[in-house]
Amino acid sequence: MSITVLILAAAAVTDAPTCWTAAENAAQAILRYLDVPRRGLWRDRLDPAGAFIEEAVPASSFYHLVLAIREMDAVVGR
Repeated sequence: MSITVLILAAAAVTDAPTCWTAAENAAQAILRYLDVPRRGLWRDRLDPAGAFIEEAVPASSFYHLVLAIREMDAVVGR
């Protein structure tokens, strides 16, 4: 289970503002991986300085992005 899913679960169960803030921060972090010049692509890894590494990315990382987005949609859509 990813940290994003745990944050969303805590927000949904407790409805605590701090949990919703953490969930919003997690969403912003995920969107950063999808902010690319060519639609339909994504980024995979950051270097120690926090910059994305320019490289081919595995499809498996997209799977994790999609699941996190789906979970966010399910929780926020309640």
